[in-house]
Amino acid sequence: MGFNPLEEKGMPLEKQFTNWSKLNVKPFNKNDIHPYSRCRIILMCGAEFEGNWFSHQFARHTADLEIKRKLAMTRRIEQLPKEVPELTIFKPNIDYVRKIIAEQADLTGDGTDYTEMDKLPKDHRFWKHQDIVNEGGTPSETVIRDHIEEKSGEYRQEIEGPHPLEKYRA
Repeated sequence: MGFNPLEEKGMPLEKQFTNWSKLNVKPFNKNDIHPYSRCRIILMCGAEFEGNWFSHQFARHTADLEIKRKLAMTRRIEQLPKEVPELTIFKPNIDYVRKIIAEQADLTGDGTDYTEMDKLPKDHRFWKHQDIVNEGGTPSETVIRDHIEEKSGEYRQEIEGPHPLEKYRA
C-alpha cells in the first residue's frame, strides 16, 4: 500500500528545526554536474517558493492567531531542507549514441519529413539557412581549430572504436 498521510504520525514542529551547519555541503560547479541535476535544483526552488508564498497568503487572510502561529513555524521549518538530495549521476550510453549518429547524422528536417542532406537541391532553404548562420565559419570549427593549435594533434577521440560514419573518422 502507498503512503497515506492521514495514517502517518507526524513529528512535532519544534523537533523539525535544522540549521545550516547540518546542510553545509560542498557547492557544485554548474559546469561539472549533469544538466538534469541543475534543472531539478532550479525547479525545486520554484516549487518551494510557491509553497511558502501560499502559506504566507493563507496566513494573511485568516483571523485565527493559532493558525497564523503554526503557519509561521511551518514556513520557518521549511526554509531549510532536512537534507541535501544526492545529485543525479548518469551512466554513459556510448553504444546508443553511436547507433543514433550512424542512423541520423546526415538527416535534416524538410517540412514535416526528414531528408538526407545530400539529396537536397542546392537552392533548398536548408542551404540558404546554413549560409546565413555559418557566415564567417561555424563555432564548432573555431573550437576544433583552437584545440588543434593548442594541443598540436587530432582533436577527435575514438575511444570506443572508429566513428560510425566513415567521412568523420580520424
